[in-house]
Amino acid sequence: MMKTQIAHALHSVEQFIQLWKGQSMIQPEQFISESVTFSSSYRGVVTSRENLISFLKQDFISHDHVDIQLSNVVKKSSGSTSKISGYFYAQASKNQEVYFGGMLIFTLKNEYIQDIKIQLNWVDGNKELLSHWILPLDSLWKPNDPMTTISSEFNSLWQKDWMSNEDAETQIAESWYRYAWALDLADTSLHIENFTENATTDLPPMGIQKGKRNIISTLKAFRMPWPSIQHYGEPLHIEIDPSHKSAYMIIGRIIPNQSTDKDGQKIYAAHYQIELQCDDDTLWKIHDMKYISGWVRQG
Repeated sequence: MMKTQIAHALHSVEQFIQLWKGQSMIQPEQFISESVTFSSSYRGVVTSRENLISFLKQDFISHDHVDIQLSNVVKKSSGSTSKISGYFYAQASKNQEVYFGGMLIFTLKNEYIQDIKIQLNWVDGNKELLSHWILPLDSLWKPNDPMTTISSEFNSLWQKDWMSNEDAETQIAESWYRYAWALDLADTSLHIENFTENATTDLPPMGIQKGKRNIISTLKAFRMPWPSIQHYGEPLHIEIDPSHKSAYMIIGRIIPNQSTDKDGQKIYAAHYQIELQCDDDTLWKIHDMKYISGWVRQG
């Protein structure tokens, strides 16, 4: 039942992305609640399905082409309510191109979207193509800067006891998504559950770090001066030990405006080699993680 509910919820989120691009073939009444709330950092807040549809039509009304992709997708549920979070990276064009991306969180009742939060984190290319948007800041915080739409300490799917009935491979992939989310949103407290006590990492430019405390302290210092940081990734290989207490995973690092080759095949700018351990609470934690530069393909 829970898996079916999550599948329906994910389908609704995918339909929203199609609607945002202006390519939906399904009526919004089939997946968006009439009383939906939409909060965004780039254009503010709207309520009601009718207003949201009109609002979204203005986002890319003058563009010739729009593509929006999701990654780092995490799915949870509690009763009839589902939560789905993820990263998005996108491209819009009209003679020239603009690239942009960020994070989003959906709350659904059964398959109907009740609440949407979108945080725009970065923009690259011709920013004039998004002149009607509020673009993310390129500098550190200063007084009177706008509030963020997504605050991990309050909105993260890992902050409450949301259930996950996913298979082991999905839970293992989620361990890296949790790491990336915590790093990109500066939620240091969320890192506490990301690593084993004696974990090691080798991540440029931080170098080799040993022990949970050293890793988290270094990640915190690394993150602070970089407000637009965002780590897109996709599992390329997962291997689980027969004991189900350890696993090995390869994550491909996605660079949004270079995610495919000239033939349209997925490519990755680097990869992570990750060893994981499963604790007594069935939570997969990173035990060793290395970042390897260099372009790779799946397989």
